[in-house]
Amino acid sequence: MKSKYITLKDNAYAYSQSSLSFVLRNSLVEEGERIYYFDVFFTVENIKYKLKIALFDSDFDNLKGFKYGTPISECYFIEPDFHLTVLHFGDEDLVVYVNIDSGLRYANVATESGIAIKLNVTKDKFDHFINQLLSINDAY
Repeated sequence: MKSKYITLKDNAYAYSQSSLSFVLRNSLVEEGERIYYFDVFFTVENIKYKLKIALFDSDFDNLKGFKYGTPISECYFIEPDFHLTVLHFGDEDLVVYVNIDSGLRYANVATESGIAIKLNVTKDKFDHFINQLLSINDAY
């Protein structure tokens, strides 16, 4: 399977080096549901963090129904240690927080601790990023 890279970069990427990237590694059908296995990379300045997640068809259904709230929207996935918080300012400006629950990652206990990466992006960039993710699901 050819890997597919999908990246959302901060508006000031040249200075912040902040980005979120999904790399599709594999896709399998188990118990009638397709599961997509991704390596997810978060970068801030010269630091790169890697997370392995699985997205399900139902996660893609949730993304298809994503609506911008005023001023906060959330993108949750079945994978409990990863979610997105989207702050909507005006017509075009968004702040996307990529949230990682370190308690689940290291001790298998849900917590509200962990790191969050902040990305300042335009609505068009974020919509394009979501549509690229959805295109993976549409391809199967």
